[in-house]
Amino acid sequence: MKVVKFGSVGILNTVFSYLLFCVLIYLDVFYLVASTLSFLAGTLFSYLMNSKYTFLAYANARSFVKFLVIMLASLVVSLLLLYVFKNLVGVHALIAQVLVVLVRFPIVYLLMKHVVFNQVHSY
Repeated sequence: MKVVKFGSVGILNTVFSYLLFCVLIYLDVFYLVASTLSFLAGTLFSYLMNSKYTFLAYANARSFVKFLVIMLASLVVSLLLLYVFKNLVGVHALIAQVLVVLVRFPIVYLLMKHVVFNQVHSY
């Protein structure tokens, strides 16, 4: 059930972040900057929703630092994947961003579950 909740929060966060990304692209913001800004805008929303709704955990400084480290690592990987999909594979930036999210989702879920919110045995 937690993976469904995580997915729901992820969908809401992704829609918000993707719409922001689209607006920034429309405003002619460089695609890597647009991705970074939209990613960071969704980070706080994601942490609060996942701590309160998905994992029923108290938000605290220690878990937030772990969350930020994972999200920043995820951002770096996301930007690299976005670059590869767009520049090396030739996929349009808007579609490439969707592909990045699909690759990132299962990895980030497992890290959040096992590292940030410390829920090793419940699925």
